[in-house]
This record gives sequence, C-alpha cells and structure tokens, in this order.
Amino acid sequence: VDTMEQLQNEIAKYYGKEEYIFRGANEAKFMMYTSAQRILSHPDQTSFFLDVNHRIQRVWNSSDIMNYFAHNGIPVNDILILGLLQHFQSPSTLLDFTHDINTALFFATDGLKMPNEEHEEIDEYFSVYIIDRRNPFFCSLQQVMNQGALSIEHMVEDSKMQIHKNQATKVLEEFEKLYYYQFEPWTYVLILGEEGKITIRIPIFDFSCTYYITNPNLRSQYGLFILNNTYNQPLEVLIKEFARSTRPLVNCINIHKSLKQDIIDNYQTPNGICKETIYPQNEDTIRIKQWLT
Repeated sequence: VDTMEQLQNEIAKYYGKEEYIFRGANEAKFMMYTSAQRILSHPDQTSFFLDVNHRIQRVWNSSDIMNYFAHNGIPVNDILILGLLQHFQSPSTLLDFTHDINTALFFATDGLKMPNEEHEEIDEYFSVYIIDRRNPFFCSLQQVMNQGALSIEHMVEDSKMQIHKNQATKVLEEFEKLYYYQFEPWTYVLILGEEGKITIRIPIFDFSCTYYITNPNLRSQYGLFILNNTYNQPLEVLIKEFARSTRPLVNCINIHKSLKQDIIDNYQTPNGICKETIYPQNEDTIRIKQWLT
C-alpha cells in the first residue's frame, strides 16, 4: 500500500467488523516475536518456560497486586498475570492484538523510523496484521476451558460413579487458577480480554469460576492476546506450520511510511487515539508499575 486511496480501500474491508482482530508493527521486516522471546536468552524450551513461570510466581507473591485485583472484584489467575506483565514492560509470552484497527494503526506508527539513505525496500514499510478470529484455528482459551468443563461433566455423568468433590480437587484448582504449567504443551492460543469474561461451571461438583482477563492498559487498547509459548518461533511460523493444508490464516498489509501523518490525521486524531489514551497515566497504572518494579 503506497497511497491513502489504497489504504482506505483496504481498511474499509475490515472497519467496524467485530470478527477481525489486528496488530500493528512499525517495521514490516519485524516478525511476531513475544517480548519474552526477544528479551530472555535461553538455549531450550524447558529453561525458557521455567523462567516465565518464575516471573508469574513473583507476581503472585505481591500482596499489593493481589489486593488490587481483589478490591476490584477480579479473580486472579496466571494468564491475567501474564497480561499484566505484558502491558507493564516485563517479559511475557503474549502478543498484543486489538479489536480496533485504529488502535493497531497507532501501534504501527508509534516510534516509526524513516529509512536511512542505504536501505532495502522493505525498510520503507510498516505492517498491520489481520486475523479472522472466527476461524477454528483461533479458538480462544476461554472456549477451550469451557469445553473442557463440559467434557468433565459428561464423563462423570456417564461413569455413574459416586462422586466426591475432593476427588477432583486438583483439576478444579487448575480450572480456576489457569496455572501456566498447564499450557506448556500448547504452542499458541488466542486469549480474549474483557469481552471474553466467562463463568465456567461444573455443576456435578458444585464448582464455578470466572475468567476476567483485564488491566487498565488492556481496557484502553481494546486489547486481547495470542499466547506463543515457544522460546524461538515467531507466531506466523507457528501458524503456517500448524495449518499448512489451509489457506493463509494471517493477512498482512504493508503500508508505506510516508503515509504516517495522513494516518494520524484520518484515523487516530478523529478517534481520540494518542499516547495519553493508549497508555493511561492514572493512579492505578502508576501503582501497578511501582509494584512490578
């Protein structure tokens, strides 16, 4: 895409359509690596996974953070903590996506650097990635866990065994806390943000828990995540390998950097999108940053 007319035609395909999610990158040559992949240096999957899990456990040990979420009526789990790490500059295995293409364009143009005199053609472009989350390959974590709860209910009913709640204590705890170690075999999965709030129920055990993946930055960015658990594979490679027999699952628009100001004037400013709205500096965000330091 080299002109505003081209860009407007492309964006019109997706604008205001809830089934699509977006990610902006200010260099088209960048691949979709997580912050943990970029920052943490580990020779293998095991040591990488243990490092991430250790960082999650440190947050669990913060009484300030636990009290903050309890005060706001938000149940804490490992995935919520990963989101917190992601949005407050700590290494995480999550990649940010947004439901709002205007917000994706902000991230794509924020900190944009023009190419120097000696450069390759790709250096002249930034990118917006587009995913249709209706595709079964992007089934959400919330959907997976809910289906798991239904399966447990049906299995127990079919067994016609006498059931005691303490027989399933570990499984029920894993459902509630979403322990990160549960997801070690998973390569990637979509994780909905606030719009994915769901209550998981297993009536036969009189069990229920609520997933509410949120934090102040996630809310301001209309955000959601894709988990990439690998220590060295970018998301687009994982998806291509996992779904090699189907059509491409990620669309990408490469946009010429010369359009930056036009994009700000036409898509960001009219929608009130700027650093102050994307990264709110209020009492909550200031305190969370301090607690994570």
